[in-house]
Amino acid sequence: MKDGTEVEGWEINFRGLKGFKVVKGPKIVSSNPLVKDTDNDGLMDFEEKNLGTNPSSQDADGDSCTLWTFKVNMNDYREVHVYGTDPTRYDSDNDGKSDGDEIHRGTSPTGENKEPKPTYKEVKEFLEEDTTNENEYVPPPENFHYESRPYTCGSFSATLSRNASERNMRSGIVTLFYAGKSGLVGGHSIVAFDTVDRGLIFVEPQTDKIYPDLEVGNEYRKRTIRSLNIYW
Repeated sequence: MKDGTEVEGWEINFRGLKGFKVVKGPKIVSSNPLVKDTDNDGLMDFEEKNLGTNPSSQDADGDSCTLWTFKVNMNDYREVHVYGTDPTRYDSDNDGKSDGDEIHRGTSPTGENKEPKPTYKEVKEFLEEDTTNENEYVPPPENFHYESRPYTCGSFSATLSRNASERNMRSGIVTLFYAGKSGLVGGHSIVAFDTVDRGLIFVEPQTDKIYPDLEVGNEYRKRTIRSLNIYW
């Protein structure tokens, strides 16, 4: 690739994540003509140009940043050569789950072997056998660092959802944010199942309590829900 091209840059199109927010291209990107791999992700800059990824970012679509406390190494090189996912799309199979989340949970990020919807009875039987609710809640320390091992609401949700996947049951992780005098204050994570016979139900993974209906404006844990998102 010519040095002039690297310096002047080129346009890429992408659909990625920045935290929980979906961001889209096009975007002008460039690379360092003095090195072969500007972002040191294992893909040469000329490969990134051909693939349409960002040579200055190891994870062009942002799908390494998974829900709450988990992180999966989904840099562009691993997307292309290990997982076979699209490095320019945070959700390769467009099922609502980021590629990083699917890899972490053991489901397919490319649309293969998707779990079927369970029946309400199957969810009840699964919860009776599952032991996620027996885990201990461990709050994050006041001075958080990466060696810390908190086990919070997001951890409970991710564990329950992953266990459901192992039982071949489709589930989603739900993020709730509550209302306060100054706007959105406080949040929580639970799990959703879209059942065949009773539709959408919600499960509090710390207690296994089932909620048949939740939506914005409802009360949950004595707080009013102002934002509810499901990540299938």
